[in-house]
Amino acid sequence: ITKNLISRLSNENLRKERKVIKKYFTDNCISIRQWAKKHDLSERTTYMVINGQVVGNKNFATSRKVFEALLSEGIIKELPNALRSEQEESKAS
Repeated sequence: ITKNLISRLSNENLRKERKVIKKYFTDNCISIRQWAKKHDLSERTTYMVINGQVVGNKNFATSRKVFEALLSEGIIKELPNALRSEQEESKAS
């Protein structure tokens, strides 16, 4: 399997996951603004993550906080690859 194929498959999974995240907020009538405030997150970054504009490797510190909050509430099952590899590297140190 080539890196390009793996990348395409990962991107497809990310797009599907973003739809699930956005649907979770819509279906449960959760205000993204209020959710971001509750978790002391950047509102703009939270919107960008939920809408799939940030996948974890850009705006690293602020997007990581959003993904970790989504993970802690069970909205997502795992961190994106870009964040997961960083987390695994820090555990190995």
